[in-house]
Amino acid sequence: MNLFNDCDSRRSHCYFCLTKAIYDLPFPTWPIFPQSLPVTMNTARIIVLTSNDTIGSIITYRLELLGDAAYRISAPDQLEAIIASSVPQLVIIDLDNSDGSGIAIVEKLATDIRTCNVSILCMSAEGDLTLADTAYRAGAHEFLVVPFDMLLLEQKVGRLTSRAWELSAKVDSQTAKS
Repeated sequence: MNLFNDCDSRRSHCYFCLTKAIYDLPFPTWPIFPQSLPVTMNTARIIVLTSNDTIGSIITYRLELLGDAAYRISAPDQLEAIIASSVPQLVIIDLDNSDGSGIAIVEKLATDIRTCNVSILCMSAEGDLTLADTAYRAGAHEFLVVPFDMLLLEQKVGRLTSRAWELSAKVDSQTAKS
């Protein structure tokens, strides 16, 4: 296949021919988006519990771009069903859910024997320090005020998922010793 058949130059090809050659190449048929990547051992499983579709979709998409397996759910019942099948490394909970059960969900995750090592990130559109303090006392590890900078989300998620990996490695080493 001759990519440079339009050029008359014998020594080097002009910019136009090089650009045309690049754009004439066939588009790759393999999956190029992270949503289609398989979940591996180093992929963090993250659950995003929010009733706001826009915020949930944006967060999920951003986490998938980082290579994590993010699942957006809108009801606490769905959270219980997912945790029954496999425990995630991180749960992001919107405290402004329509049913108002955000703090109760955080308390339940923090006190349950299966999920006590799961990192919890809470978010709220209210910048109320009382709500943030309540979330931390209930068992949250981080708090975000909506709207937030996506780089801040990435930093907090990175910190919390590395914490989850360290805890799981510690539990695995203690299990191997006994």
